Amino acid sequence: MVGDDNGVVVVPRSSCAELLARLEEQSEGEAGYVRAVAEGRFSNAWVDEILSGGGAVVDDGSNA
Repeated sequence: MVGDDNGVVVVPRSSCAELLARLEEQSEGEAGYVRAVAEGRFSNAWVDEILSGGGAVVDDGSNA
């Protein structure tokens, strides 16, 4: 059981090693994302692709 300002999570002991490995991988990816934002290499295009793929209409404001 772990808790912080964001909430509490309970994980079976047998899943801890796998979960920790997955969280470390995710943390590495997020650190790269934060670096890209700080360096001005950031794009939300991936969000638009996911939304469009789900049937949402994406308005990029270019027709305003």
